[in-house]
Amino acid sequence: MNVLHLSFNEVYNFELKSIFQNFDFNYEFQKINDIDNRKYNLTAERANEYWKKYKNIFKEFDIIVITDTSPLVRIILEKYEGIIILWINNRIDYHDSGNLKSYEIFPDNDYYNKLNTNKINFFSMSLFDKYYLMKIKNFNQKINLLYPIGYNNFDYYFISDEEIYNFYFNSNHNENEINLEKILQELSINFQTEYKIGLRGIIHIPFEWNSFDFFKKIKNNDIFFIPSIEFLKTLSNENNLYWQEPFNFNNIEKSCWYDIYFKDCFVYFNSWKDLKLKTLTTNFKNKKNIINDFFKFHEKNSLEIWSNFFKKKVIFSNVG
Repeated sequence: MNVLHLSFNEVYNFELKSIFQNFDFNYEFQKINDIDNRKYNLTAERANEYWKKYKNIFKEFDIIVITDTSPLVRIILEKYEGIIILWINNRIDYHDSGNLKSYEIFPDNDYYNKLNTNKINFFSMSLFDKYYLMKIKNFNQKINLLYPIGYNNFDYYFISDEEIYNFYFNSNHNENEINLEKILQELSINFQTEYKIGLRGIIHIPFEWNSFDFFKKIKNNDIFFIPSIEFLKTLSNENNLYWQEPFNFNNIEKSCWYDIYFKDCFVYFNSWKDLKLKTLTTNFKNKKNIINDFFKFHEKNSLEIWSNFFKKKVIFSNVG
């Protein structure tokens, strides 16, 4: 079977390449190139332009997998005759309203109506994206939950002896908004803002429903220290924290950060004092072993979902 992965970027390229190696499929990646962020607004006209540009490539493949962004499916939905897999992350209708022309509308009713079809095999990377489709957009198609595994080919520097007790944090909006650097200094928690494999742990203030970076980090057996839901509410009341729209605290357990499936990957803290305590009392060796065991289980479970899907959709005998 010949498989094409269609995306605007290469974030999931190595992930899918590694997955399809388990099934002895011929895998290729096709990046959709365009000059600006208007590309994210897949109007019917723009989708037709992309089809004309890439149709000869598409027709060479038995399966097309679409990741980032989901509206790319509009290009092939009506004309492609093979198997379509839409692996959804960051909403089915991601768009850039700031780059819409005055005469353009996206997402439009025609887009939603044509999506709601059994021609597409829907997979969601998070509980929230599944919820968004079924409850907010009222889709009546089967939505399969399929988390990423976390395969990646990035080269990280390994830690030095001096860095072994350091925690890592990334300076995203929320970390900057609460001035996490100052807080960690006051708590006498050693930290650095350059990621390396083998650091003590990662301190993070979540801002998104799903993060492929999270999956890559658990593959490296990293321990995430993040606020409990109640403490995140407190921080949100005190600061201008950001979370991807549409946001509602009632749905936060559908994010990868608070999804019960991943609970063993986290150390939740209820206050800054509690964070300090847990950096001192956590059994780091044991916790990393737990995460390593979880990753092996998660990897096996995810590959079984892929395998079962292909057994139903294609004549297939060489599994793994």
